[in-house]
Amino acid sequence: MNKTLALLFLAGIIFCVPKAEAQSARISGNAKTYSGDTLRFYKYADFLTKEKVTVAKAFVDSAGYFSCRPSLDAVTELRIDLDVFEGILYVEPNSDLQITLPKKTQKLQEDALNPFFRAQEFYIKVLNADENTINPNLMKFEQMYGKLIPNLFEGTAGKVNSLKADGLFSAIEDSFAHIPNTFLNNYIKYDLVQLRFVAYKRDKDKIFNTYFSDSTVLFDNNAYNRALYDIFKSYLSNNKKIGINGGLYGDKNFGIMVSTVQKELNFENSELAEYLLLINIYEKFYVDNGLKKTIIDYLKKHRSEIKKTRRLD
Repeated sequence: MNKTLALLFLAGIIFCVPKAEAQSARISGNAKTYSGDTLRFYKYADFLTKEKVTVAKAFVDSAGYFSCRPSLDAVTELRIDLDVFEGILYVEPNSDLQITLPKKTQKLQEDALNPFFRAQEFYIKVLNADENTINPNLMKFEQMYGKLIPNLFEGTAGKVNSLKADGLFSAIEDSFAHIPNTFLNNYIKYDLVQLRFVAYKRDKDKIFNTYFSDSTVLFDNNAYNRALYDIFKSYLSNNKKIGINGGLYGDKNFGIMVSTVQKELNFENSELAEYLLLINIYEKFYVDNGLKKTIIDYLKKHRSEIKKTRRLD
């Protein structure tokens, strides 16, 4: 990651929209093998740059008990680095979660020396979770998702039977339809949207119009962000009428570029148009070496304009 680019995106990207008033949550538990350690819960500042921001710290006492109170303004994915493991926990404002952690395990020497080593991700178990809360249901969904993939394809050719696939997707969605949690429902919806696209529904225009153009932008929902990025990261770049390259080289006003996206794709959601434009610019930075300096210069020059467009304080 180019640090200059990361900071520019962090300063001006859409994730910096004004937030609701933060509220306290509580995370506690007992992890005897971590006695004397300080557990650090962090979140990503935004989906694109993955800049880590520490949200809360918890000292583990001699008996293994720990507690912390992160301040949150929305449902937030928190992570904790446990050396060979990386725990994932979804925390809602005003919630009180009692969690359990795996036994402390340190990296083998060969893993510590391996620059490509990645910690094993897992969902942190919440001991006091009820059946309608996010974490246990996401664990259940991930298990169903894993079993779904091999059932999508027929034989060795990898061909997908669309009628069968639609039935499998519907069965999963029906399993969670009774749960009154908007974040969870959207997470499942957009994870399945992405899988539908990969498996058999390849019409980007139709997917965009069906699932994104008239919907609220869900900046805090990683499934939404993954689907939008993975499906549409080069969506605008292939549209000659939008002309991202020409806009960057020609130093076109950012607001005009946003309006062009709305006009050519025929939708009114300016927030989504801005996000989609920045996603495509971000992707171009990594696939077009000739545009790297132009993109950095453009974002430096238009950072205040992007902030103004975002209605920041």
